[in-house]
Amino acid sequence: MAAPRSFNVDHRDSPAERDGSLASEANNAAAGSGAARPAASSRAGAAARRLEPIQFFTLAEVAKRLSVSGRTVRRWIERGELTAHRFGGVLRIAEGDLRVFLALSRDR
Repeated sequence: MAAPRSFNVDHRDSPAERDGSLASEANNAAAGSGAARPAASSRAGAAARRLEPIQFFTLAEVAKRLSVSGRTVRRWIERGELTAHRFGGVLRIAEGDLRVFLALSRDR
């Protein structure tokens, strides 16, 4: 079985957030004003956190993991039960979407 593919996805909004300069600017502004105020936690906190890369699987990998046919996986996608992402001309299933699908399918 081929190793699952993973892609690094950067979820931060701007290049300033990616290199951390937004957090340092906020801290410098607070220090220069003489007032002790916290940095903007939502944006600066997002810049400080590192996100795990999202792992994507091919339809064949999902079918093999679940011991079903590729056609069954395609039917789940067509019915909207399993979320797929299109990159160019290929479909991929995110690991998180597969986990959600399995959790919802557990009660059936």
